[in-house]
Amino acid sequence: MKLERVEVSNFLRLKHLDLPITTPITLIAGRNEAGKSTIIDAVRFALTGVPTRVRYSSKFKKDLALLVHDGEPQGAVSVQGNGFATATSVPNGKLSTTGTLPVTGDRLEAVLTPGWFNAQPVDARREFLFSLLGIRVDKDSLVHSLVARGHDPDAVKMVSIHFGTRTWGDIEAMCKEAASQQRGVWKSLTGEDYGERKAETWVPKAPEKAAHTVAECTENIRRIEGELDVIIRDTMRIEEAAKLLARADDARKDVRDDIEDLIAQQDADEKALEEFSATLAQIKNAAAGGLECPECKARLTYSQLYNELRKVDAPPDDDPDELKQACEVLSENIRIRRAQINAHHAATALLAALPAAPDGSKLGKLREDDELLRDQLRSWQRHLEVATDAERYAAEVETLREKVKAVHRKVVAFTKLADDVGPNGLPAQRLSEGLGEFNGRLGFTARLASWPTVTLTDDMDVLVDGRPYSLASESAQWRADCLIAEACAFWSTRMFVLDRVDVLDVPNRLGLIKMLATLAANQQIETVILAGTFKQPPTGLPSSVRVQWIEAPVTEGRVAA
Repeated sequence: MKLERVEVSNFLRLKHLDLPITTPITLIAGRNEAGKSTIIDAVRFALTGVPTRVRYSSKFKKDLALLVHDGEPQGAVSVQGNGFATATSVPNGKLSTTGTLPVTGDRLEAVLTPGWFNAQPVDARREFLFSLLGIRVDKDSLVHSLVARGHDPDAVKMVSIHFGTRTWGDIEAMCKEAASQQRGVWKSLTGEDYGERKAETWVPKAPEKAAHTVAECTENIRRIEGELDVIIRDTMRIEEAAKLLARADDARKDVRDDIEDLIAQQDADEKALEEFSATLAQIKNAAAGGLECPECKARLTYSQLYNELRKVDAPPDDDPDELKQACEVLSENIRIRRAQINAHHAATALLAALPAAPDGSKLGKLREDDELLRDQLRSWQRHLEVATDAERYAAEVETLREKVKAVHRKVVAFTKLADDVGPNGLPAQRLSEGLGEFNGRLGFTARLASWPTVTLTDDMDVLVDGRPYSLASESAQWRADCLIAEACAFWSTRMFVLDRVDVLDVPNRLGLIKMLATLAANQQIETVILAGTFKQPPTGLPSSVRVQWIEAPVTEGRVAA
């Protein structure tokens, strides 16, 4: 990432600066308050759009006006490089880019702010180095390793789809979130807050034991229903018999009344038939003629019944045909009625043969037994409901116990998996293999500068000459930041900036220049911008170093002789 020009206008202490970058190393030198650090800030601001001296967010955007040179309405900074150009203005704060920046994000921040790496949390350092060094973890081998370490295969499968596409910190967060969700499920099932020890031994409340089992209740209900069926059938049979006999008594009375009526009608019809027959015979006799009595001239006829001649009565006025028809109707009625009388006599005999009315006491006993059995049936049915609820709850308790155990296993699985897939787990082991190259670079540049060795441990601790970074002196920390920034640049931009070079004494400054000049000669750096306080422009430097002397107030850039 080669920088070619830096332009500053009305930005902080700088009124105007046009700084061409013609050598790999540019040293911005000057006395205090000349604006050297302003140039470094301008480069950062132009490349990232993020200011370093004021708060930067939509809420504090008005603070950008503080970056404008006193008395001016606006300011601007721009950086031109090989194939790109960036610029931003204040107080607008809008960043514009032409072309494509070779790197952005954390990789750019690591070389623009040397202390950035040490300011990051351990996990962020690991994530950054994974990306910077291009360390890739083979998905299949990692899955195999996790399962071999005893992780739940289903949990591993769920998160493995993100291997290689998401950061290890993201995957760790996913596992922790999954574990948290399962804790919520555990609480919803148990009604209690999750605790690892509690979950190991948790069992649901045991159900109260029913007085009778479902099988016992069912058997008694079946027995009582069978006894009730017998009583119901006997009761129905007796009740039907009583109804039948009651109807029989009514039938006896009806038959008795019907026979009397039939006999009376039969007697009347026989009498009428006899009368109609006599009248018809009389008409026939009169029609048959007879002897005339010589004395009285009356008609005489011989009566075989009395064996004598008897006087023939005058014939009736009735129509003989009607009388004959009437006799025929009466004869048929007499025949039918006689059959009816015989049938009624037979019915009377049958009704007389029916048994007497059933004993009412037996029916009452059956009804008492029926009520008693129904009370028992209702009681056993209530027992059955209780027993069924108890057995169902017992089954639900067992199911609940298994569900809660399964959820606890998931909590444990995702919690353990979060540890192993996080930056401190298996990925850290893979990273430790790549740290050899990174530490090798740090050792190489430290030897070039004749500085103490800087080392990055597997735990992401920075050691300066074997001691923790936090215990090192200010100049030792600066040198460590410088070496780490150079290593980051080596794997990304081949460009970095360093402010406050004056923190170093002369021998260490010479060591810095020697290291940078060697790297430039070997084409391992493209652009390095240094800034520091000097009483006068440094001289006698390698040709790869160009000194830009800054005087206050700055109206324009001037190259030192």
